[in-house]
Amino acid sequence: MTTTDKEIFQELNAKRAEVANLRKKLNELDSHKEKWFKEKESVQKKISTLITDIKNLKKERNSFTEEVKGNKKKREELNKVINEKIRIIKDFNKEKEKVEIKGKIRANPSQLRREIEKLEYAIETSGMSFPKEQKLMKEIKEKKKLLKSAEATSGVWGKIHGVSKEIDSLKKDANKIHKDLTKKADSSQEKHEKILGLSKEIDKLREEEKEYHKKFIDYKKQFTEVNKELKEKLEELSKINEKVTGVKQEKSNQKRRKQEEILKDKELAVEEKIKKRIKLTTQDLLVFQREDKD
Repeated sequence: MTTTDKEIFQELNAKRAEVANLRKKLNELDSHKEKWFKEKESVQKKISTLITDIKNLKKERNSFTEEVKGNKKKREELNKVINEKIRIIKDFNKEKEKVEIKGKIRANPSQLRREIEKLEYAIETSGMSFPKEQKLMKEIKEKKKLLKSAEATSGVWGKIHGVSKEIDSLKKDANKIHKDLTKKADSSQEKHEKILGLSKEIDKLREEEKEYHKKFIDYKKQFTEVNKELKEKLEELSKINEKVTGVKQEKSNQKRRKQEEILKDKELAVEEKIKKRIKLTTQDLLVFQREDKD
């Protein structure tokens, strides 16, 4: 093997080693590249899920908010009616005071009736002395007289009582609406706080996504560069292989020519033996047979 041929084979081995190293490096880069791509995809899925959760929470929050607005409107309307009823009671009270002043009556007919019934019940059920009974009978008589005078205002009292009952009922409704409003407002605030929490989590995940994407791009860039270098080395290796193939072919041709020369010499030697009538050996016969075939 000539120095040049030796150098070609050395170059071939060196190039094969370079290609093997580049392939190993390319596989490592591809592994890193795919790892960060999967990490990025995983984070994107988490973000997508959280965005869906936020959309659902916003729908629920907005629904509660609308209900709160509706309840506030109902409460305002009820308060207006209550205030109007209170104004009516004030007017009735003024009317009652006028009647009471005119008749010099300060007593409530309903209260007088209860007091009379109580006194009458005491007389009927208690074993009291005659003087005491007489005293109570006198008191009952005075209260009945007062009741008769107070009945003039009973119509106004009835109106006041009726409106008061309406106000109580309206206040009960207003309180119920207020409780429901507060509950819905708390639920709306709770959903809103969850949305803010998920939004912060998404912001954090987006930073992670950026970092993973950056790493993916870096390894992808390195992968592309090494892959390009590998292709170049493979082309160089292919050219060296062509040279090696040529060298091997030339060596094969040289060997064949040398064998042919040796065989030619043997053929001449056999022919010389035949001319001189020298006994041929088995090897000579084989050479002779080859010559006949040729």
